[in-house]
Amino acid sequence: MIKAETVEQFYILKWLEVNFVTELLEIKLVDRYTVKIKDADNKIASVTYAGKDNIILTEE
Repeated sequence: MIKAETVEQFYILKWLEVNFVTELLEIKLVDRYTVKIKDADNKIASVTYAGKDNIILTEE
């Protein structure tokens, strides 16, 4: 698993471990608050930290 560079990314990566059951092919750190993911179906999404217990998943 990729290592977080910020506390916000750490929370996103922990959230992905708990909530994302599909195998992820790619995880890319974008900025302090955002991580991009790609799953086995080649779907891409942005995962954004928006505060404690508030993670936003946006499909692209």
